[in-house]
Amino acid sequence: MLQSRNKTVQRDPVAIASLGMAVFASGQTVVSQGGFNCSSNTPSYQHPNTPTTATWDNVIETLHVKAFHPRAGIGDQDFYFRLSYERNGNDIRNATVNALKDQSSTMVGSSFTIAWGGQEHSNQSDPVAQIVFNISNSVWDPIGLGQASFWGQLIISAAKDAPSHSSFTIGSEQDWVWVA
Repeated sequence: MLQSRNKTVQRDPVAIASLGMAVFASGQTVVSQGGFNCSSNTPSYQHPNTPTTATWDNVIETLHVKAFHPRAGIGDQDFYFRLSYERNGNDIRNATVNALKDQSSTMVGSSFTIAWGGQEHSNQSDPVAQIVFNISNSVWDPIGLGQASFWGQLIISAAKDAPSHSSFTIGSEQDWVWVA
């Protein structure tokens, strides 16, 4: 109970504690907002009349993307992805790119959003199929320091004697995001 200019003001300790918790939770939300968001479709690209006897190999590779954090003392942030698909030398099926959040930097306040849109990249008459994942609508937001849009592409091939991808590039408006 407080007295102020001849008035008695009662303070409810439970209400005071609730207000303090609400302020703490609100502050905690601001500090821990952000995150690592990744989306990808799952395209396939098979030639007409692919034999049912075709042998499919699984391809799995880790992709690494880095982002510059302009706040002093934080350093570059690392983001890892799992590229996976099946190929038979001519065709590709079930291609996808997924975030590897456990391997990647923890986002506290900042957010990294990337969208992989896969589609056919080669002509139907080409004997070896290719799929391109266009990176678009992607943003790196190191909290309080502005946002940097970025874009790029990943090209994968069905060729069994070739690397899993023939090209992987990323560009950004402030050069804050790149392929590691």
